[in-house]
Amino acid sequence: MNTRYFTKSLFKLALECPTKLYYFGKPEYKNDQEEDAFLEALKAGGYQVGALAKAYIDGGVDLQDCNNEQAYQRTQELLKQNKVTIFEALFRHENMQIRCDILIKDGDKLEIIEVKSSSYSDKDSEFRDQSGKVISEFRNKKGEIYSDWEDYLLDVAMQSYVISKALPPQYKVSYFLSLVDKDQICPVDGLNQKFIINRDSAGRIKITSKKLSEEEKEPRLLRTINVDTHIKELMCAEYEINHASMSFQAYVEHLAREYVADRKIVDDIGKKCADCQFNYSFHTEPKDFKSGIRECWKSALKWQDKDFESSTVLDIWNFRGKEKLIEQKKFKLEQVNKDDINPEEKDLDGMSQKQRQWRQIEMYQAERTEPYIHPKLKEVMAKWVFPLHFIDFETCTVAIPFHKGQKPYASLAFQFSHHIVQSDGTIEHKGEYIDARPGVFPNYDFVRALKRELEQDNGSIFMYAHHENSTLNAIYQQLKAESNKPADYESLCNFIKSITKPTGSTKEKWQGPRCMVDLEEVIRKYTYLPATNGRTTMKLLFPAVLNLSTAIQQKFSQPIYGSSTGVKSHNFNDWCIVEKSNDGEIVNPYKRLPDVFQHVPREDVQLLERAERIEEGGMASTAYALMQFSDISNAEREALKKALQRYCELDTLAMVMVYEFLKEKANVL
Repeated sequence: MNTRYFTKSLFKLALECPTKLYYFGKPEYKNDQEEDAFLEALKAGGYQVGALAKAYIDGGVDLQDCNNEQAYQRTQELLKQNKVTIFEALFRHENMQIRCDILIKDGDKLEIIEVKSSSYSDKDSEFRDQSGKVISEFRNKKGEIYSDWEDYLLDVAMQSYVISKALPPQYKVSYFLSLVDKDQICPVDGLNQKFIINRDSAGRIKITSKKLSEEEKEPRLLRTINVDTHIKELMCAEYEINHASMSFQAYVEHLAREYVADRKIVDDIGKKCADCQFNYSFHTEPKDFKSGIRECWKSALKWQDKDFESSTVLDIWNFRGKEKLIEQKKFKLEQVNKDDINPEEKDLDGMSQKQRQWRQIEMYQAERTEPYIHPKLKEVMAKWVFPLHFIDFETCTVAIPFHKGQKPYASLAFQFSHHIVQSDGTIEHKGEYIDARPGVFPNYDFVRALKRELEQDNGSIFMYAHHENSTLNAIYQQLKAESNKPADYESLCNFIKSITKPTGSTKEKWQGPRCMVDLEEVIRKYTYLPATNGRTTMKLLFPAVLNLSTAIQQKFSQPIYGSSTGVKSHNFNDWCIVEKSNDGEIVNPYKRLPDVFQHVPREDVQLLERAERIEEGGMASTAYALMQFSDISNAEREALKKALQRYCELDTLAMVMVYEFLKEKANVL
């Protein structure tokens, strides 16, 4: 029988909400985050950063491949040595168990280093002395610990508590956070290819690391920061569960005791519930799984199943006052009044955030399901110049740079898709670009390809949200900082400035004559669709506009997309954009994308345990990371590339469908 231990990851979960400890690990409670833990770590660079931290230290004993019992016993043996470095050392105290990323022992002195893939820059530090020197990397101007860093520091505090109980008192232990240093530059080309992910014969994820030369070690891309004073401060603070205040020690021990005993800690409901990963079937009675959040609200409010059929204040789009409403015992949208939102009364150029929030509530209360179209939308659309260009970028930020001289977490633009709409209504998937070759820096060729696509005319260019503008700004800064500037440097910079505006971090000021139109902003300011609850993500908007537009349904319910006589496409053949399910609802086209590895023999799928469908941007970034940092077959690599091309094309097709919807509803000829 396996002993149940309280761990660092469970402590982090309890910091979000202690009730989650009861739901975690039970198959009957669907956990939306659990399935993608590996992929999220891959995308964020966690595996590579952890391997890099180990590579900077010579002679460490790695216990990563040991099971917990083996790691515990081996840690005890190794600690008998006067000097030793241990990777993934394991400590236990009663019902608690933690692993340390790096432990360095020298006599009775220990250094415990927790490695995180989060980045740090001196430019962001506010807590400085009169000379401008940084006093603490993790405090604001007032000397308070930043909330963004508090969870990481509490993670180390939990380690500190367990280790202090597990070790004899003569040990002097210091604690450190190791973070990606965004102020450093990569010393050599190809450093990121030193750490490749694969699976061993037992199916476990492994990093194959190559030994670093002295040249590759300096400057170091990781900064190690002592956090002893921060840990002491957090361990002296008071913590609360169910309005009961307790010390850090009592808090940790209570969480551990209740988890090991498998007892539910009932905590207050609040706005945090909106982000709960156990949020399965909140509004409908679940069939396949239990709903953790539904159980919490039933317990707290004595609700019956029928109560969940109503929308709640958690559904209010982008509203920061949810906690206040819940404290006032206002849980359902029908309980919310105008004074709770306090929207501006003046006529603006489109809807403000508060006006849009109130429109959501009043339309719900009036049971209106038709979309709202702001009267100024037609005027806005009249300014657009044909042909219309719809572009979408897929990007990734990698912790370990591709090339010498680059900084960590630089933006990599590896793919775009481009649809065009002519004045006569003709739609075409005009072009695309993708470069996911391992270790190849794609950004400058990406801009060259985009320039060729867009410089043929002066038509309006559309992005969705600010991602494309931010990405091009980042590439512009990379070009400016390039020591070995390309021959077409001026041309590339001028092109970028012609279609963008500067981001907040850019000191230069410009406004491109063809500055991209943000289609998401148009939707947000000039429309409200009850079907999306005010949310504007394309993954919700696309199926919503298909369901709302009779014209789109009539035109695209036939297999004309990708046909020789219909709409030209690079990745689809004779495809029906509009397809209805048995209940008459239009199926979300993103859900109809084929599985990535549907035509790849299972023996050729070397890394992924199950086929994945690329249907949102985070998955696209993960697919790119897989192609960069994993030991996969050629068949697997080609399947990922094709899946990326289909997904990115569908993104710009979705933008075209949104335009078609706006044109119909605003009565634009």
